[in-house]
Parts: sequence; structure tokens; C-alpha cells
Amino acid sequence: MVHGAEPPVTLDLERLDRIRKLLGRRPRSFDELLGLFISEAYERVRQVGEALGKGDPDAAATLAHGLRGSSSAFGAVRLAGLCQEFEQVGQARGLAGVREAFPALEAELAAVSCELKSTLG
Repeated sequence: MVHGAEPPVTLDLERLDRIRKLLGRRPRSFDELLGLFISEAYERVRQVGEALGKGDPDAAATLAHGLRGSSSAFGAVRLAGLCQEFEQVGQARGLAGVREAFPALEAELAAVSCELKSTLG
């Protein structure tokens, strides 16, 4: 994120509405798809933490890159931005940098999960 810029919202609700419309009259499919996204995102973040624990910032960056793509597709724009920053920090500062940036990924994923649950109602 550019310092001084307004941080993006946690969820892009218009993007979620586009997904919902693509699925048509199958609201259960939409809920299942979002549930799958959240469970996969948590697994990716767990794997990032595991890679950091093993001292492998390259593997952590690769996992964050994958999370960035799925987060963007599902409208988790702030999480996608944090994943991009995570990758950049890894390139610039190595293991110490990504270890420092990791808690923000965990916290934002929790915020996305909470907001999605409230959106699904």
C-alpha cells in the first residue's frame, strides 16, 4: 500500500455481487464457494507461517502470491494488497521482513472471514 493513501475496504461488495449473479439462482453454491475460499485462504496462511518457521521466505512469497490471486478474485482487496506487499518485502528485506509482515496477513484474513460471515448472514 502507498503510505498516506486511503486503505482499501476489506471487501469489494460489488465483486461479490458479480459472483453471486454469475451463479444465478443457486445461493447455496455462492455460500459454498465463499466457504471454500475462506478455508483455502486459512490453509495458505498456515502454510506461509510454516514456511517462515522453516526459514524459507521464497516459499512464503510463492504462497502469498497464490493467496493474492484468490483474494482479489473474491473481492478481499485489502488482503490482496497485503499479499502483494508481503511479496515485495520478501524481495527487499528477506526473511526478517516477511516475518514482520506476517501478522498483518493473519489479522486481515480474520477480518475478511468475519465480514464475509456477516455478509452471508
